[in-house]
Amino acid sequence: MELRRPALIGRDDEVRRIEAALARASEGRGGTLLLAGETGVGKTRLMREATELARRRGYRVLDGRAYPVEQGLAYAPLSDALGSYLRGLDARRQASLVAGLPHLGRLIGGLPTKTPEALGEPELEKTRMFEAVALLVARLAREALVVLCLDDVHWADPASLELIHYLARGIAAQRVLILAAYSPDEAGSNHGLGAFLSSAQRNALAEQVVLSRLRPPEVAALVAEMLGGEPPRRLLLDLEKRAAGTPLFAELLLRGLLDAGQLRYLDGRWVVETDSAVPPPPGVQDLILRRVERLETIARRVLETIAVSGEPISESLLREAVDLDEEALVSAVDRLQTAGLADEEQVGRKVTYRVSHPMIQEVVYQSVPPGSRRRAHATLALAIERGQPTAVEELARHYRGAGPLLDPDDALRVAIGAGERARELHANDAAARHFGAALAIVREGRRTDLLAWLLERLGEAWEQVGEGSAAISVWTEARNEYERAGDAEGVGRAHRFLAMAEWDRGHFDVAQSHLSAGLAAFAGREPSQELADLLHARLVVASRLGDSGAVAEAAAQLEALAAQLHSTRAAIEAGLAAEVLAMRAGGNAAVRDRVLRIVA
Repeated sequence: MELRRPALIGRDDEVRRIEAALARASEGRGGTLLLAGETGVGKTRLMREATELARRRGYRVLDGRAYPVEQGLAYAPLSDALGSYLRGLDARRQASLVAGLPHLGRLIGGLPTKTPEALGEPELEKTRMFEAVALLVARLAREALVVLCLDDVHWADPASLELIHYLARGIAAQRVLILAAYSPDEAGSNHGLGAFLSSAQRNALAEQVVLSRLRPPEVAALVAEMLGGEPPRRLLLDLEKRAAGTPLFAELLLRGLLDAGQLRYLDGRWVVETDSAVPPPPGVQDLILRRVERLETIARRVLETIAVSGEPISESLLREAVDLDEEALVSAVDRLQTAGLADEEQVGRKVTYRVSHPMIQEVVYQSVPPGSRRRAHATLALAIERGQPTAVEELARHYRGAGPLLDPDDALRVAIGAGERARELHANDAAARHFGAALAIVREGRRTDLLAWLLERLGEAWEQVGEGSAAISVWTEARNEYERAGDAEGVGRAHRFLAMAEWDRGHFDVAQSHLSAGLAAFAGREPSQELADLLHARLVVASRLGDSGAVAEAAAQLEALAAQLHSTRAAIEAGLAAEVLAMRAGGNAAVRDRVLRIVA
């Protein structure tokens, strides 16, 4: 299924400012409007909307664009805009417009003009050509409002930017609007653009409109329009995290999911696969890597280290990781900020750095050779452990990334600590990731005594995130391990987990078999809280089945066990079960007294 072209979303204020500029220009108060925004934020889409709006109103639109491969071609975007228009006219009309402008032929080939006499002074000849272009625009503006649209001027050569500046200085009393779009993150590599922007600001020649990233509701509306239907919530969360409000990235990721078959239209609705991750599309990678490749070696190494960090990284930790003195680090970070590749944030006295966009972080991380990436993870892990040993989540990520470069016993300790921390916070996705990493180390022969316990923990995390089949698989393995070790508590607990998981899948007989097997494991053994938990699980299952006899039996057993264990929790659970039974029989007063007696 093809994606639909969406309407312009989230740009109402920007469109109003363009309309206001058009209105002023139509009254003879020309000007220049600069559309600024990072790569992919939607400048070209807004420019297209502006040109369509201008054409609908009968204005004359001259379209030009700069290209990175044509940076060495002088005046390419203006030659494109003016030449395309003139070459589309009939011979008589073309001749009348260019009459008396011989120097225009230096910019646009094939015009019916005489070759101008050489002046012998290149700067003077350039000035005459600039005057000819300005006169041509003025002639066109006397007939209708002229909108000169120039996209991607951050790729324009210095001569083109000089000509745009020259035109901008002379249109204040003309029906002309210059609409130019550029990316600030590319401005640092184009000194001509920097000079143009400085002069335009200093001399009040241009008004600037800065496009920000879209907000989550706007991205949701964009995706819904492209799909022609309600997008899955999981898809929106993924796009929100990876595209971070950049429309181009959202669109390309969406196309990547469709091409990979991970986003499909089934039974009247869009469905996304559970594992919806796709690598950054080639177009996105090219855009980002082209910017990264222009960095000098030190700045690129700093960017790669920030990307490997994955989180905002403190100045002190970054300096230690890249082994640079303060002056060299500040210089490299300044270069990254100028290029729009990294951001700095200061909270109190602490300064941190992060990659400016999640997609840039992802592409840069993947571009680092695997060996270098592992070394960077190892360096960061050791540095964090020296300064912040309690940052277990961050440590665990770097230990995983470092692989064999760090001590596996330390990696296991960190992974378990991070898993337990995530479990306490009910961050079950993270807990599953950390316990899974710990399990992989144990399976390699380290601390095999932890195998059953880790399987149990991993099953709990998977069950909480809806991966019931995976949970049952590891709990079954955990039960087998506990049986081999003769650990009745572990066997009973594993059977209890399996029973409730199978019940949730509708396998009622299997669930009851697990409960029976779990209780059998405690035959002839000392009573314990695990036995009480098993009896409570049996009570719950019996209640769901409506088996009052089994509920009464389990409640009585649980009450007797509670007395042995002095367990208030077990006593309350047994009492509540008895209350349910009594309420069904109508004995509410007796039940109330019984529950009060148990709680007391």
